[in-house]
Amino acid sequence: MRRSFVLILVLFLAAVFALPASYAEAAPAKKVVKIGDITTFNGSVLVRTKGTWGKLRQKMVPHPVFSSDKIVTKRGRAQLRFVDGGIMRVNVDSNVSIVQRVEMKGFFTKRPVTSRLINVLVGEVWFDVKVTRDKKVVFRTPSMTAAIRGTSGNLSVLLDAVSSWGLSSGSAETSGTFQDIADSLINELEVAGILPPSNPSIQKSPLMQAAEKAMLAHSEAASSSANANEQTGEAQDAVKDASTDEPDEVLQASQLRAIAAVVTAAAAANEASAQVDAIQEALLEAQRMGDTEAVAKAQANLEVAQSSLDAAREQIAITREIAEVVSETDNAAQAAAGAAQAVAASSVASASASTATAATQATIAELSGNTEAIELANQQVQATQDAVALAETQKERADEIADLVEADPDASLEVIVAASSAISSASETIATSAEAQANVATQAASGDTASLDVAQGVAALLEELSESVDDATSGIVSAVEANDLDPLQEIAETTGDAAEVAEETYEELVETYTGSGTESESTDPPSEEPEDKYIKPNTQPEATTEPGTTSPAL
Repeated sequence: MRRSFVLILVLFLAAVFALPASYAEAAPAKKVVKIGDITTFNGSVLVRTKGTWGKLRQKMVPHPVFSSDKIVTKRGRAQLRFVDGGIMRVNVDSNVSIVQRVEMKGFFTKRPVTSRLINVLVGEVWFDVKVTRDKKVVFRTPSMTAAIRGTSGNLSVLLDAVSSWGLSSGSAETSGTFQDIADSLINELEVAGILPPSNPSIQKSPLMQAAEKAMLAHSEAASSSANANEQTGEAQDAVKDASTDEPDEVLQASQLRAIAAVVTAAAAANEASAQVDAIQEALLEAQRMGDTEAVAKAQANLEVAQSSLDAAREQIAITREIAEVVSETDNAAQAAAGAAQAVAASSVASASASTATAATQATIAELSGNTEAIELANQQVQATQDAVALAETQKERADEIADLVEADPDASLEVIVAASSAISSASETIATSAEAQANVATQAASGDTASLDVAQGVAALLEELSESVDDATSGIVSAVEANDLDPLQEIAETTGDAAEVAEETYEELVETYTGSGTESESTDPPSEEPEDKYIKPNTQPEATTEPGTTSPAL
């Protein structure tokens, strides 16, 4: 078993170390990465970027926009500059989503045709867009549709879905019900300057409140995740430094490990809760736009995410109970076995949160109407659920080992530490694999094909690795019963290597996204805005947080 596992690990490492080169080679050949940037904004603006909600900060500009992203303004305005040079400005009290697809069309010779759909759920936009034979732009509201033919103008939507439409140049093919905007009222919306007051009735509407709730939930989830990662790292270091010749060291390290597992489970529950909020927001969008198929899919995914949240919360209770037992015992072997139980339970929670994330992305994909993205995102929901099952298997093995120690408190400390280390490493590998599977759904829903290719490669490798560690620990309980140290130490070594490789690989993948400005832009240095006749200096100071709310960065 050791030999075959090492072979898999060597092949895995070879593939992983080849990834950086593939990043550089693959990216230029891809048709879609992002569809534009928010190049300037003023006031309070929320964004949904690749399914994650956040609040814009000036240091995050230019902020990349991908297919299925959303801009929601409170007392704020924002300008989106598309990669083809088109401009859209979003007014105060607006909720706008953008979907873009590239399809191969033509009878004899296939050519890429870009179709962009801009959904204005409520509020107002000004636009200046150009279309060609290979580029189509459509604006849609709850009551009308306008296919653009090289046009600039205004579009506004009230809460009661009454739409108003006017062009200052060009033409459009319209359908549905709308009011004409008088020529004298059609104007180029300015982003900079003094903003008009926000409309309380719009901001208090379920549509806008859902976006605010999702943003706050994602902020809390990000904060708790960072805290969990920090505590887990400290606990892992303590476990590595603990010697089985010093039972007190093992006891203290196990206690830290169990406490960190509680924090990890809580962070997973926060993440799952944020995904429930995100799906609820997407459900309101589908209802607003009258998309019955998307409504049904959102409701089904909401059930999946809610079940995942319930599972994560259940693991919080389990890890807390275990952590209390570990903190009260003076038996190092029992503490080590308990810590493995807690880590395995927290990994069940983490994998469940990944299922909720994949369900969110499947909902967003459904709103886009992209059949390939929908199919792939739905596959990742199942893949994360499979990872949950693997994590639950590790938890069952950890429970059996803990029962053996309880029956024999004088069990060999070396044997129990080796077994517990193996279970913990295997559980963490599986949790990381689940996160990678959810990331595939994220990239698919966003239309970011360059990132999708890399994400799929990493997810496939981590899935193989998680199945391998599950296989490696299949006989672990029997080895503990036989008090057989040598195979246990081999299993602990191989699963430990696997966990380290999985963590480093996934971190490298996330850093790649960060480096390209697609994740965690709040950590990036400010970027200079491109020269653009539509960009005017923002002379207003950045909006301060409203009383009683927080202002988390993405």
